[in-house]
Amino acid sequence: MSLKTTRPVAVLLGWLGCRPQSLRRYVQLYDSNGWDSIIRIATPESIVAAVLRGPSVEQSVVLQNQRPPRDTHETGGELSTKDMQRFAWEILDELQTRQCPRFVVHIFSNGGCFLWEWIRYFLFQQHRCQQLKQPHVAWNNSNIHIHNLQRRLVGRVFDSAPAHYAGATGGIEAALQHITPLAEKSRLLGLAKNMNSSQVKVRHDEFWTNLCHDAIAVPELYLYSETDRLTAYGPLEKLIEQRKHIVGNEHVWTHNFLDSEHCCHLLKYPEKYEDTLGKFLVFCSSHVNEMDEESNSECDVISKM
Repeated sequence: MSLKTTRPVAVLLGWLGCRPQSLRRYVQLYDSNGWDSIIRIATPESIVAAVLRGPSVEQSVVLQNQRPPRDTHETGGELSTKDMQRFAWEILDELQTRQCPRFVVHIFSNGGCFLWEWIRYFLFQQHRCQQLKQPHVAWNNSNIHIHNLQRRLVGRVFDSAPAHYAGATGGIEAALQHITPLAEKSRLLGLAKNMNSSQVKVRHDEFWTNLCHDAIAVPELYLYSETDRLTAYGPLEKLIEQRKHIVGNEHVWTHNFLDSEHCCHLLKYPEKYEDTLGKFLVFCSSHVNEMDEESNSECDVISKM
């Protein structure tokens, strides 16, 4: 039985402490615009681990089909990004199974950003991805057609993201206050407080630089505010200007909600949020249609030569 759908898909990557029901309004919003949704929320442990390690740090380990390093003081005790990697691959697997015509990624906070890092790594590093088919990535589909999925990505939405954290762990510690159960929160808080600040800074600089200079040229929407205590708007607006320089002003959309809290812009300003997102999705669809027309024209020219 084919699971092919004619509706595009929004991949919702939740924030630290988020639950599926927290994203219900976003699912409804996408549905009203004619889009299906996939929800994935990285585990609190994998998000804390990502403060220290991203794909470039672990790639040599992953490519050798080994487990990520664990149980060392310098990598954060028992923290591992293995779950983050698994979620990313499962998302690509599901997108291929659905055979959706196009998809966008809706990223919430750094919890969503860290998961997006792994999706981007797998999606746009095909020669490395080929080596992830067997034992280390023991996930269902070993034949994901990377090039097909690359062409279907038509946009990215950054909601309260990315958050600039430099060498500090105050943001992750604040976010962990909302984690349950208490024992898990206490364990992760202890690990976060004991992180090596120099390592955190090196990791942050890599994280921020990769987002600033990302070569993926699809439309982007940044939704943020000036009173967000976790995502400072100053560094974010500098990143936005860099993105405009790289992919063009017309491909970078923004809305500053001024006084809404972290990941609460839809809650406080539903009409403006819905209107902005709706127009952005129309732009993403029109953008991909223009690209398809250009591709078809090129094919016609080649066929006549």
